[in-house]
Amino acid sequence: MGGVYALIRSRLGLGLMAVRDNELAATSIGIDVWRNRFAAFAISAFGCGIAGATYFTGSMFVSPEAGFDINWVVAMMFIVIIGGIGTLEGPIVGTLLYFGLRESFTAWAGVSGSWYLVAMGLVAIVVMLFAPRGLLGWVREHRGWQGFSERRLPPSFEGDWR
Repeated sequence: MGGVYALIRSRLGLGLMAVRDNELAATSIGIDVWRNRFAAFAISAFGCGIAGATYFTGSMFVSPEAGFDINWVVAMMFIVIIGGIGTLEGPIVGTLLYFGLRESFTAWAGVSGSWYLVAMGLVAIVVMLFAPRGLLGWVREHRGWQGFSERRLPPSFEGDWR
């Protein structure tokens, strides 16, 4: 969390946000779009590699089917959509909810087999309908809580403007 927050608050993070918002405008103010995208892909690949290595250290056997399963992508999308898109704390909240819901749906007597996936999909649809920016996005909009905000305030000028 600290590393991601420091990245967002850095010069590179500001460039990444500018490229995300408007590529042409970012280029016009002197941001190297290719370098920023390359940095984003490299940092993302490093994070996914660390997460995968951490997960598979507990297993004695690793196969390509397990490492490149589509369920990884679905789980990551569910976590971000439920937790909060564009927030730093959203994936943490989404992860807690994902594992809590998954365990409660699979343990529930009425949901057996792969039906818990249908129940998880229904939860995701309900959250997308009522809180399009995720649960933390909803909290930010309706309660005013910011958490680790990526917003930057303009510098304050002391003295006279004249």
